[in-house]
Amino acid sequence: EPKVELIAFHDEPRLHTLLMVDLDEPCEETQSFRENLHWAVANVPLSRSQSAVGAGSGTVLLPYLPPHPAHGTPAHRYVFAAFEQGDGGQAQIDASAAAVDRATTVRELVEAHGLRPVGLSFVRAAWNESVDSVYRDVLGQPAPRFGAPEPPRADIGPDGRPISTYANF
Repeated sequence: EPKVELIAFHDEPRLHTLLMVDLDEPCEETQSFRENLHWAVANVPLSRSQSAVGAGSGTVLLPYLPPHPAHGTPAHRYVFAAFEQGDGGQAQIDASAAAVDRATTVRELVEAHGLRPVGLSFVRAAWNESVDSVYRDVLGQPAPRFGAPEPPRADIGPDGRPISTYANF
């Protein structure tokens, strides 16, 4: 779970919802991109003296999923958004009634719970070899590959072993 620190400009605690969203999840059906919710925590009390958010803060609506930009996709934008909950930050969100999954959009959450945006930050991430372990170990699936296949290497044989440069005539 990420550790986030938010600066609040009010003295009294108000409840907030924090989201982490991948804006660049490939969608094969539409040949485009879609949002993918990676983390959602509601009922996080924040004030001028309470600014840290970490394990045990608030009510987890959706457990944290590490960034995992697929091989062959452009760099992904991961957005961290903070929202003040309804009724001036006093309204609680009931986790059992929230019905949040990875396909839930930010717009749907804002409309369903009367959220007001109060903070935003983002990072960009691109594929590297370590991303494949997220697919394998966390998601339990093979890592997808997008884009044109890599051309065969002249120094590797069909069995995957290196070809001797002296035997390659």
